Amino acid sequence: MFLVRISSEQRHRLQYCFTELPYTLPKNQKNRCLKSGEVAIAKRTEKVIDLRLMNVTTAYLTLEFTVSANTEGPAKRFVERVIIDGALPARRIAVTSGLVIDFVTICDR
Repeated sequence: MFLVRISSEQRHRLQYCFTELPYTLPKNQKNRCLKSGEVAIAKRTEKVIDLRLMNVTTAYLTLEFTVSANTEGPAKRFVERVIIDGALPARRIAVTSGLVIDFVTICDR
């Protein structure tokens, strides 16, 4: 299982788009996202986006994020390419003040 854990000290709205996944999905010609969604995060809370992956040893996925907050200026956009490997530690990035995103792989063994 692959988790994207989003922790926030402030209110944020986050749109996400998986543009590379370790398995094939039918791709919409009008949209580059293989899987997408939007998450609203309240103050001092955490949200989790999970992907159930089967029979993957090592693979990559790419996520695009657009983050907006009421108190900050325009929305920030960034792209993160992550390796899915249960032997590696979780990867953490600080996006804006008070917003942290962890990328975690959990193996069933």
